[in-house]
Amino acid sequence: MVNAKSRSRTKTFRRRVRPFVSIQTRRRRGSIENQNQSHRNYATPLASRQAEGPYRMTGLLGEFSELVYGGSAVALAAVVLLQYLVHMNRVGRLRRNELTIKEDLAGLESELGEAKKDRSLTRLENHILREFVSQTDLAKALDVLLRRFVPRTENGYAALIEKGSNGFSCHWSRGLTSFSQARLTLTDDLFDQICTEGVEPVTRGDAAFDEFVDHLDRPDKAKAETLYFVVVGTPADPVGVFVTTKLYPAGAPLPQQIELAQRLMLNVAAGLRQTRTLESQQRELRAITEMMELRTVTDRTYDSPVRMITAFSERLREKVGADRATLYLPPLGKTASCKALMRCGSELPEGLDRVWIEHEDRIARFCLGMDEPRTLAPETLKKFGIHTLIRHALVFPLRQGEKRLGMICLTKGGQESFETTAQQLGEWASEYLGETIFKVVNQAIVERQARQDGLTELANRREFDQQLNAHVAEMQTCGTDVSLLLCDLDRFKAVNDTYGHQSGDEVLRVAAQVVREQVMSIRSTDRAVIARYGGEEIAVILPGVPLPGAVRVGESIRKAISEIAFEFERKSVTVTTSVGVASLPMHGETAVDLIARADEALYHAKQSGRNRVCTFGDVSAVDAAAKEPQLR
Repeated sequence: MVNAKSRSRTKTFRRRVRPFVSIQTRRRRGSIENQNQSHRNYATPLASRQAEGPYRMTGLLGEFSELVYGGSAVALAAVVLLQYLVHMNRVGRLRRNELTIKEDLAGLESELGEAKKDRSLTRLENHILREFVSQTDLAKALDVLLRRFVPRTENGYAALIEKGSNGFSCHWSRGLTSFSQARLTLTDDLFDQICTEGVEPVTRGDAAFDEFVDHLDRPDKAKAETLYFVVVGTPADPVGVFVTTKLYPAGAPLPQQIELAQRLMLNVAAGLRQTRTLESQQRELRAITEMMELRTVTDRTYDSPVRMITAFSERLREKVGADRATLYLPPLGKTASCKALMRCGSELPEGLDRVWIEHEDRIARFCLGMDEPRTLAPETLKKFGIHTLIRHALVFPLRQGEKRLGMICLTKGGQESFETTAQQLGEWASEYLGETIFKVVNQAIVERQARQDGLTELANRREFDQQLNAHVAEMQTCGTDVSLLLCDLDRFKAVNDTYGHQSGDEVLRVAAQVVREQVMSIRSTDRAVIARYGGEEIAVILPGVPLPGAVRVGESIRKAISEIAFEFERKSVTVTTSVGVASLPMHGETAVDLIARADEALYHAKQSGRNRVCTFGDVSAVDAAAKEPQLR
């Protein structure tokens, strides 16, 4: 009974799997025939053998089906499992292919987005650059660029800060006052940090932000909460820094704005370098031209070496943009100071030229003995005690081999410093004077000594006569006044007899210095002539000064000398002076008339008790010829 049931079940199973086995068997036979065919063809490509993998799996299924046909249930389960594995293998390959396609598609979309963004930035950059390069000069081009970043100046600003050999400077800005632009600068640490990062955003409260805005004018300090510093050029080769309160275009993502700003600054750097190179070439050409013009000055004919040096220095002053120029000769002794051979320059208001001259002399004293040119900035001048008028100075030594001939001092007021070309031209001029005009300078020194009294360093009698005749001739031509002061030290012979001639010489030197200081302080003009007239007499020619002004000068001299106390043999000695004043055309017509009238006024001051100032009008009506000669 059991066997009958088993045989019945086996028949039923065979009927169900026989079609499947038949199919598998046929496939297997086909596979075997294909293998035989491939052996007959000697070889099968690797790709074909890989493609036959499913059919090989089918052959395995056929083998398992034979086992099933033999009645093995385990083999049937194995067949189902293998079919599942084949299916899962196919599904896995499809999923992997799908993932690969998706990744490739995502990459293409990202590249497409980057390409679109780059194209948009390039289009915007090209549009701005077209505006930039279409301008006729750099200033207009940068103004167009700054307007892009700061369209409205009431709530923002932008500036381009250049890095030069003398530090940082700002020549282009928008939204800043002139005061802010002039003071705009960067610290070296912040500049290095910007060059390292490429772009450095800082916000209010940061040390860099506060330090930067501290130099700005009050209205500009409140215009920004964030500043963006962008290096102009490359970090390895920066030209400067672009600082702005806003980035462009407005509303774009910050990374896109930063990238556009960096790309624009690369092009700005190229334009700046090209412009600076062209300017440098133009400066060199202009310097050569100016040197040739200065050479032509010395080729002309002059009536004296001093006039030639003055003309050369005046032309040099104009070329370098200085306000005043002074040429100093070396001191004659160890304790002496530099003496100005000539001064030239623009006229200053009354009272300021005296202060300017004092500042120049102070600069000369501090630079005495220097071997190299010096550029004096306001900070250095303040150390010299110069806080007003002169803001910048150039000092060049005059040398011929190892011998010092003197120095040239060029000074100017205002905020702008001397340009590099001015320094180069001044250095060339000093060398040219030292080498080419050596004989002229020596001749000028001899000429100056010939015109100067050796004891008092005032003009001598010969120079006095020449100057007086020249000013009287000018008076006769132009109708101006010329006044003359004759100052005579009272009882000077007693000083010589009591304390010796060396003490008398000291009194004369001090009195001459006092007269010079008083004349310059009251009548600040380079045209006044102070001379040693003879013995203990000092004469002062005041061209263009009428009688009342001359009297004031004489009274100032008298008072200043009377207040000096000399120490001789442990005794304090005071000296007084009498002053006679006359003026043309009030008191005569010629130089002889002027000297005679001043001498009569001096005689009257002596007769009236000494230590006083008298004019020719104070002289009594007694005939001068009736006066008996009397030693004064």
